[in-house]
Amino acid sequence: MLQGHGQPIRVLGVAQSTVTSPVSTLCGVMSNGDLVDPIDLLREQAQNSSKCRSFVEKLQACGERQPKTKESCEEEFIDLLECSDAIVAPQIFKVLK
Repeated sequence: MLQGHGQPIRVLGVAQSTVTSPVSTLCGVMSNGDLVDPIDLLREQAQNSSKCRSFVEKLQACGERQPKTKESCEEEFIDLLECSDAIVAPQIFKVLK
């Protein structure tokens, strides 16, 4: 989860505070009974990795200056998504049935 303007920003995935345990709920159920999509948790973990850190920082910087410009941050978001999906792709089929 990213921080911007003092408020949490969801880029992808489920906010960790709403999940009982990322490992136990990877293919399970959240505490409120909703099903957990494992790709959301894997993407969030990937975005927190050192490999995607620069993309997260670029998206945060864009998000801070975006209200002042006509910029959409689409390019930064796509770059972050490509980085996280490159990490998630080899892992996702291990957790799917």
